[in-house]
Amino acid sequence: MIKSFLQIRLKQLIRISTGLGWPRMLLLLGLVTFLIYFLSEISATNNNAFKITGGLLANFIVIQMFRKDMRFLKTNLPNYKQIITVEYSVFSVPVLAILLYNQQWLPALLILVGNVIIPYLHYTPKSTSLLTNTIFTKLIPADCFEWKAGSRTAIYLILPIWLIGLGASYSTPAVVPIVIYVLTFFLLPLNAVCEPYQTIIAHEKSSKEFILHKIYRQVFMYAILITPLMIAFIIFHPQWWFVPVAEFVVFSILMIYLLLIKYAFYQSNSAPASAPVYILLGSLGLYFPIVMPIIWVLTIRFYFKSVNNLNYYLDDFN
Repeated sequence: MIKSFLQIRLKQLIRISTGLGWPRMLLLLGLVTFLIYFLSEISATNNNAFKITGGLLANFIVIQMFRKDMRFLKTNLPNYKQIITVEYSVFSVPVLAILLYNQQWLPALLILVGNVIIPYLHYTPKSTSLLTNTIFTKLIPADCFEWKAGSRTAIYLILPIWLIGLGASYSTPAVVPIVIYVLTFFLLPLNAVCEPYQTIIAHEKSSKEFILHKIYRQVFMYAILITPLMIAFIIFHPQWWFVPVAEFVVFSILMIYLLLIKYAFYQSNSAPASAPVYILLGSLGLYFPIVMPIIWVLTIRFYFKSVNNLNYYLDDFN
């Protein structure tokens, strides 16, 4: 059963790779090669090895909490937890090999233990509750439907983390920057799926006006979430005021980048087939600041590509 499941995953990866085309496939291979080399260089120190381990397990936790195939796996596979463990273990092999090569035994052991524990985690959004359907969704503007959907599915994860960051902001300067980082990590999937084209046309804006409006809304909503944390940090740690400010600027650009990917490869009511490589690149920006200049350049490129791509739907308003 495990072998058959892994064969299905392999076929899915081959199909996705085929859909990317050779240019994007070569870009992905280049990114993976660079990432492996970069990780092998920095993981020689114990501190960096634990950071890499935490980043990998955090990705697996987010994937596990929001998996859409859990019901299928539970219904059809009695040993689905073991299968998921094997799945995560396979994807962990490159990082494990790097850690073992650098003799980082404890971080490697933590990955193995995490791969066993994580399949037991599953988050079921309580989307019918008063908290998600009334209080927060009514506060979010109607044209920020991505944030409305996110509030229904992830509010029970985001709200406690946000409250912890606000309440503990007085203690140590590390709390708020870490909380901002984690919250941004949970917000990355907001623009994973394209809305129906009727939603775009309903704005009755030109493609340029529409994109600029979406960018404004994206930064506006992100600022509402992060600003209280920044203010609390600056009050208690004024000498480090630039840390959350820099995070806000960098992560706002990252949020804009991910938004523009959706419209640069827009496909009505579906996930863009050609976007995963660039989304992966954006995700790497959270872990490796060296990637951010590439993201800044691509953000400019995707802005113009988004405007041209949406002209097909919004030409009447140009």
